[in-house]
Amino acid sequence: MLDTSPFLYDVVASIVDPALAPRCAACDPHADQVDKDAMQQAIKEEGKSIIPQAKVKASVGREAERWKLAAQQELKKNFEDTYAFHKSTPTEIKQHGRALPMLCVWSKQESEDYYKCRACVCGNFAEIDPTQQSWTAQAEPSSLLASLKIGRVNHWMTSKHDVKGAFLNATLPEGRLVVVQPPQIWVDWGIVEPGTYWTLEKAVYGLRESPALWSAERDSQLRKLEWLVGNETFYLRCCASDSQVWLLTKKGDAKNKLLGILVVYVDDFLLQTAAGPCRNAFLAALGKVWTLDKEKTLEVGSPFTFLGMEMEMHKNGDIKIHQRAFIDMLLDKYGLTRLKGTSAVQIDKLPEEKIPSAAALKKLQTHSGEFNWLATRTRMDLSYYTSLLASASSKHADWSQELANKILRFLASTRDQGILISCSGDLKDLTAWSGAGYAGPDTKAQSGMVIVFGGSVIVWRSSRQTVATLSPAEAELNAATLAWQICEGVRLLISDLGVQIPKVRLLIDNKAALTIAECGAHWRTRYFSVRGHRLHEEYSTGRASLEHCETDVMLADALTKMAPLSVVSTLHAAMHGEGLLAPTQ
Repeated sequence: MLDTSPFLYDVVASIVDPALAPRCAACDPHADQVDKDAMQQAIKEEGKSIIPQAKVKASVGREAERWKLAAQQELKKNFEDTYAFHKSTPTEIKQHGRALPMLCVWSKQESEDYYKCRACVCGNFAEIDPTQQSWTAQAEPSSLLASLKIGRVNHWMTSKHDVKGAFLNATLPEGRLVVVQPPQIWVDWGIVEPGTYWTLEKAVYGLRESPALWSAERDSQLRKLEWLVGNETFYLRCCASDSQVWLLTKKGDAKNKLLGILVVYVDDFLLQTAAGPCRNAFLAALGKVWTLDKEKTLEVGSPFTFLGMEMEMHKNGDIKIHQRAFIDMLLDKYGLTRLKGTSAVQIDKLPEEKIPSAAALKKLQTHSGEFNWLATRTRMDLSYYTSLLASASSKHADWSQELANKILRFLASTRDQGILISCSGDLKDLTAWSGAGYAGPDTKAQSGMVIVFGGSVIVWRSSRQTVATLSPAEAELNAATLAWQICEGVRLLISDLGVQIPKVRLLIDNKAALTIAECGAHWRTRYFSVRGHRLHEEYSTGRASLEHCETDVMLADALTKMAPLSVVSTLHAAMHGEGLLAPTQ
């Protein structure tokens, strides 16, 4: 079992998923809430079990010696050998004030007889600088899915590479004084002398600024990285649309031909490129900059996790991306492991308002965060439910809890669902499916959008429209305009990845909205058609193909309302790459 103290969660989060920007709400009222369940999943994904310190202290015999050896290795490897600190002088101690405490996070590898100790600073006790950046950017899920699609069509090798002790490669900025007190258990074991204080030189795990410092160090090194293959020089080019995507390129190539893609997630790298000398030389050059963990290659029977998503290779080369382990953890958390589940979510309309208590609201917000972790990565079939729950939680307590329970039952029966990135498909095909759930003139409609690239879903969205509409046509036109706006951003990303999209297909299931976008407005629709004027311009110039799509095959429909089983089944088929090439009407 994990120690559930918020303090330990804060520190563990910085180890297993540094992008969570570690903070502890219990110690720091201004801090963000740590996503404990996402942190638990990150631990599970790496096959590790977190061992409470009380159990470590109570161990005896060989077990105790193994833990002590792990602590000694941590001190030597990540502190002494990296010159992460020097012994504090009396002047530094006086200037700093109260030293920041340190603690240890203990873990065991489930598949191996491996004991690990990670010492972390309790950064929660440090004074907060509101101007200080303490987070690191991560690649967008859409960037990952688009790059995987390109990699699959090109039949590139896919592998994951981890930088060992990543944060300790970054140096604290000049003038930044941090004095810490080593873990007390190290003092008790005689590993560190009593009364010892350290002044940090490196971005030790647990410090608020460590993720940002590592991010700057990492990007600086990647920009300078070059490698040779024969007489040719290669380098990494940062993608303009996503700073965490890097493109393998040959120097002197005027066309900047794409040779591979490197997606970065804090200290994890996902590499896609052809096997051969260029790949080998690149990894050798990367290994000279940082110490890399053992390479993990995505193959049949050898899945791995990246960016919170589990990846499995099929025999035909297709990749299925899912979050089954996280869903299992959720079901286990709420005691629903053996639940049969339901195939679709249905619930009555919103009742009269009932404001939730603080405890009930916190529980509903936890559900929203859990479902959002799924809905934004691999489970677009949860998008509408998650959007609805998030907007209703603060005003409809019982109804929202009932909805959350039904979503969990839906997950129980659909735990294996995910996105399939196939090896086939035309990379010049970019299609957007747009729909709206008209809610009447007294409230705002719901927009739904799905973007398909080369026959694989890569982007989706379900959101409440910003203005109330007076007709279904107006709601549909608003949704189509938003879909086009997002599609333009996706087209730019794909262009940066070396694929040019000459024309985008936009599918709309409302003929009135389609007519306005194609032909412009008349006096009765002019007041809202201005929102679709850009869409009309793109259609007129031939950059956009506007097509009617029958409602029964409209993928976006399930992202705009409580959909019946037949519609949900259509969406699940699309997630598997089926029924995505809608015929031109």
